[in-house]
Amino acid sequence: MNRPNPAANRQPMLDALTGLRAFAAAWVVLYHFRADIKALAPTADWLWPLLDSGYAGVDVFFVLSGFIIAYTYLDRLSHPNAGRAGRFLWYRLARLYPVHLFTLAIFAVIVTPGSFRDAGLSQVVANITTDEFLRQLLMVHAWGTNGNIAWNYPAWSISSEWFAYLLFPFVALGLARVRRPLQACWGFVLSNVFNVATFAWIALAGMEGEIILVRIVGEFAAGCFLFLLWRQGWRFEAPWPLLTPLFALASAAVTIAVAQADSVAPVVAAPLYGGLIYGLAIERDVLSRILGARLLVYAGEASYALYMVHAIVQRFTWEYLPSADYVDDTRLVRLGVLFLYAALLALAAIATYEFIERPSRDWMRRVIARSPGPATEPVAVIGGEEPVRQRPAGRA
Repeated sequence: MNRPNPAANRQPMLDALTGLRAFAAAWVVLYHFRADIKALAPTADWLWPLLDSGYAGVDVFFVLSGFIIAYTYLDRLSHPNAGRAGRFLWYRLARLYPVHLFTLAIFAVIVTPGSFRDAGLSQVVANITTDEFLRQLLMVHAWGTNGNIAWNYPAWSISSEWFAYLLFPFVALGLARVRRPLQACWGFVLSNVFNVATFAWIALAGMEGEIILVRIVGEFAAGCFLFLLWRQGWRFEAPWPLLTPLFALASAAVTIAVAQADSVAPVVAAPLYGGLIYGLAIERDVLSRILGARLLVYAGEASYALYMVHAIVQRFTWEYLPSADYVDDTRLVRLGVLFLYAALLALAAIATYEFIERPSRDWMRRVIARSPGPATEPVAVIGGEEPVRQRPAGRA
């Protein structure tokens, strides 16, 4: 592979990409809570189109994930090596599995009764003895036509991510041979064309309920090619301080505009998400500085925990704090209920991040650090992932 340019050699933290994760996760959460928000804030109907298109936050994650995984691991996986591939998959498992297992355990209690109050031992036994529980446990539950939303419905995307991670050691062999910006540009274009064309075909074929894995294949690949463009120093002269915010606005506007076309809406705006990610990675605009603020970086680091526990919080509010009980109350009371929702989400996310995700991930990393082989895994985080930063000149 061509020698990286000096900017790539410095391996910047790219904190803005971590901050972007916070907004993407919040967008998905707003989407799932949209019925409650509409009921409690009916006069905020100007926000409803944004809420209704919040499912696209997952697509932002998929493009960003391709960029970050390539940024972090491409060099080490560009030549066949079973040890490196095994370490890569272990580190990705450490990133995903502890929180997935934690949330899965909670849903194993409540998925059959659909209630915290009515859960019992018989329901737990019935749940964990099903084939579906095994698929959830192995993170293969989205390797079909749906994500089995009876369980922790956001976790379908985690299953899709795991699929992409399993393929990446093989994909890296081809990506390492993309040495020119034009090749990377064509790869980015064709990845997006693949997604849009495939979703259009699914719609024409009358196959409602998208084939889940199709959604990540093109977007993750697009993120990988986007990284190659960035890495190779392709910085065409453009007014990035203006262009990056425009990409952000255009991403939201296009997503909202196509939200009614359910079969293709999740992928149509993906090229714009790529443009936003690229601009933030260049770090020449005020938006990058805002998203790189310490509070937003922490929110981005905890965004995976928020994404995975918000369905549990939603089940809790449905049972103990249902919005329907407050729709006839004063505006102050209704806003207070929404504030309680936000507080519960924040507390659940922070607690899961601090007491489940970080300790478990660190323990799994220490396990492999004691195994034979060079300890060259990264020690920092960007975009919620681990970037390449060699010790000692190199946070999760």
